[in-house]
Amino acid sequence: MPERRHARKPAVSRFHCSPAVAWAVEQTGLTLLHRETGRTRALPYPQAALWDLLSRARPWNRLGETMAAIMGVDRVVAEAWMKDTVLDLAQEGWLVES
Repeated sequence: MPERRHARKPAVSRFHCSPAVAWAVEQTGLTLLHRETGRTRALPYPQAALWDLLSRARPWNRLGETMAAIMGVDRVVAEAWMKDTVLDLAQEGWLVES
């Protein structure tokens, strides 16, 4: 029987802020600056809160509860949103995998 190969999604808990990215706190969130490309991206809340927690290397297993409280949603909803957000930011080069 042929071996099945599935495209493995990276574990989102392995992502961290790219060392090439600087950020500034704004009144409505954060502005990211990619030093190598010059690209910028505005991160409103709650994305800005997630970025802050990731930049402080908070354990992934504790982020769901924190983000749920920040967002005012159930933990399961917050964790699904976190995974989507992390994968989007990683695809765009703002986060890198360890």
